[in-house]
Parts: sequence; C-alpha cells; structure tokens
Amino acid sequence: MNLKEQMVLPKGINMKYRSATSGFNAKLYVFMIFSFVITLIFLIYIENKKYVRINIYLPHINSAELSKEVRFIPKSGSRIEKIRWIMGELISGPLNSEHLRVFNPDTKIRDIFIEKGVMYINFDWMIVEAFHKNYSQVVSSIKKTIADNFSGIREVRLLIDGVEPILYKGPIVLKLR
Repeated sequence: MNLKEQMVLPKGINMKYRSATSGFNAKLYVFMIFSFVITLIFLIYIENKKYVRINIYLPHINSAELSKEVRFIPKSGSRIEKIRWIMGELISGPLNSEHLRVFNPDTKIRDIFIEKGVMYINFDWMIVEAFHKNYSQVVSSIKKTIADNFSGIREVRLLIDGVEPILYKGPIVLKLR
C-alpha cells in the first residue's frame, strides 16, 4: 500500500491541492517572519538615531519671500552641533522645487561659537558668492532660520575666514529679538 492509499482525505480534495496549499502557507509564514525581523531592526535603528524637527527658510521661486521647509536632523547634545547641522541643511539648499537655493553648495562653515547671547558663524570665502547674488536673501534666510530654531540668541554675526567683514552698511549683524 502506498502513501496515497493510506491517507484519508475529505471528499472533493485531492492530494495535489493539499500539498500545494501547505507549501504556500510555509512560504507565507517565512515571508511574515522575515518582514517582522526587518521591521524590528528598522525600529531599533530609528530609536537609536533620534532625530529632531527643524525649520529652514528659503526664498519662494515665485515671490522671493521666505517660506518654511521642514527637515529632520540627528539629535545632538551640543547646541553648536545643532547649529552646524541646521546651517548645513540651509547650505545644502531646497528639497522642494518651489524654493530657491541661497548658498553655493560648496560653502563651508569653519567655526561657530556663542558668546553672551551673540552667535558667531564663521564661513569660508564661498559665502561671498552668495552675498553677490542676493545679499538680502542670504541674511534673511540665516536670520529667520536661526530665530525659529533657537531661543536665547539676541543676534548673529557673520564672519568670513575669521574676519568680521565691513560692508557699506557696516558689519553683518542680524538682530533676532
């Protein structure tokens, strides 16, 4: 007596159908377990890399008025590190095609420090290119971005290679409050 003859199946179900169904269930279970493991790894990764929401402000393509773009940056313990991330996002330019780029993407931040409520941001010479394109957009974008993301900062002073540039209006001082 062979295996088919030994098995008792309900009427209307043949052996081929039953084995195909059980193979399908095994594949489904493996897929579900695999999906669960991948999801769990992703959630653990995200939990370990906490992010904070920030707002950067860039000129709108149609009106040149500043409008908000939301970004997420890694949570940091240092205020200076957070400023560096935010300014990096501002320099990297828009994600939204309705916003204009303010900085040359090669612009580098040399140093950032805060002293008695005054934030100093030291850029390399590439920022001069942005100033020549549209000084007021650069200044407004930095001012609004810093004011929206930080409290306790009275003003921002921009430096170029460690020197406070003197423009026709004087040094670049952005009063926040």
